[in-house]
Amino acid sequence: MKHLTILLTLLLASLLAFNQEYRFVNEDCIVNNNVKDIVLIHVNKTFSGEEATVEMDETIGQIETYPEILSKQFDSNIKKSQELYNKGDYLGAAKELEFAYKTEPKNLFISFNYARALYWVDSEFEKSFDIYKKIVDQLDKENGNSDTVLTVDMWFREAYWKLATLYMDKKDWVEAFHLINRFLLSIRDFKGQPVYTQSLEYLTECSYYMKEFELAEHFANRTLHFDPNNQFAQNVLKEIKK
Repeated sequence: MKHLTILLTLLLASLLAFNQEYRFVNEDCIVNNNVKDIVLIHVNKTFSGEEATVEMDETIGQIETYPEILSKQFDSNIKKSQELYNKGDYLGAAKELEFAYKTEPKNLFISFNYARALYWVDSEFEKSFDIYKKIVDQLDKENGNSDTVLTVDMWFREAYWKLATLYMDKKDWVEAFHLINRFLLSIRDFKGQPVYTQSLEYLTECSYYMKEFELAEHFANRTLHFDPNNQFAQNVLKEIKK
């Protein structure tokens, strides 16, 4: 398994947190204060050695290519499901993997594609949530996530995002907040694009409902940095100032 470890000591030195619970990795992303290392899984490094202390926005590697065969028994089903998903046939994409998931529930390529198809089927909200949670739990266990080591699997980075939005639907703002920050760690290459800005907007929403108003103000301003007309961020700033 290829991975790289980012040392946070220098990276975080010049960025102050608003309270003792969190600290900034960069201007758009924070982690719990006890996190010492961030480990990105499935990355081909562009430097020698196992660890790197990086500057903001520095290129540190490329995402490793998926295996050619994703399942010995159900590879064709995965590929067919992906085709249906790309055509917008989410129910068909899910049905294509229903038996495969029951047979190989620990195969992340099956569960990931199954969960992302179910995500768009209104009647399957809870099932999608349950599978995404199992995916993230499995990734955390396999990749050594802990209180001091934060891992992000670049092959499955969308899972952190999708699970976060499902937590938001449940109004579990804290869980969503942490997952969105993990997702943001994985998409620095999308900086300024809609998904990046939306992530900042969602961090604004989560921190506001967490009553972390200084964080909400910060993320609202970061949202407006990329999207000056963002109405939600503007409204949050108005509410905070009341």
